[in-house]
Amino acid sequence: MNQYEGPTIDVVCSEGFVPPSGLSRSIARALSWIEPVDLTGLKSILLFEQLPFTTPGKNLDLDNAIRNGLLLFAAYNSRSASEPPHIFLIMSNLYKPIPGFLCHSSAFTLWIAENIAHEVGHHLIAEKRFTLQPKADGSGLENEEEFADRYASSVIARMKSSRRYMFGSFLLAVAAELNYGKGVRSWKKGKYQIAADFFYLATQLRRDHAEAGFWFWKAKERASQGTAAT
Repeated sequence: MNQYEGPTIDVVCSEGFVPPSGLSRSIARALSWIEPVDLTGLKSILLFEQLPFTTPGKNLDLDNAIRNGLLLFAAYNSRSASEPPHIFLIMSNLYKPIPGFLCHSSAFTLWIAENIAHEVGHHLIAEKRFTLQPKADGSGLENEEEFADRYASSVIARMKSSRRYMFGSFLLAVAAELNYGKGVRSWKKGKYQIAADFFYLATQLRRDHAEAGFWFWKAKERASQGTAAT
């Protein structure tokens, strides 16, 4: 599945941003694994090199990322009186956790697909095509973010039925370990904010990376206290 044949979605670069070689192909391959009906209504995917300025309150994902000092990889803007719904990708952030030698691999396509699919999940809720479901543990309804995560996971699971993307998943796990290792080295040097940044990248590539998650919060705490290495 290499060619996207669903609804027409324009991939538009922000002014001054020149997409790296192979990026459009990775986006097309990622879209080819998403059900075309789920993409109905989406007008475009906007590519930004850096996080764009937006009016506070217009996009809660952007507001939360800025407030918490976290990387935002992608976001969704729902339909408005003046604009159709669209997704935007922050390319400098998307490339950060991926080693250069993997930027033209199935691992990068899988990473792009996960982020696009997550935003498609938000699109489905915004367009009222899916409703939030009860949590498996019976603790109430899932929230929109949990639905988007679940939707993205279903797309990635389909992709990993292909040996190409199963191997891509393995490569993402390798990339997560490389980021974790950089975090450990930065911690040992007393560079706690840098360590936290690397631990965070590891958790984004491997959501179940418990060690990276643990040390991320430890490093954030040390950084906020200005604690020197011991």
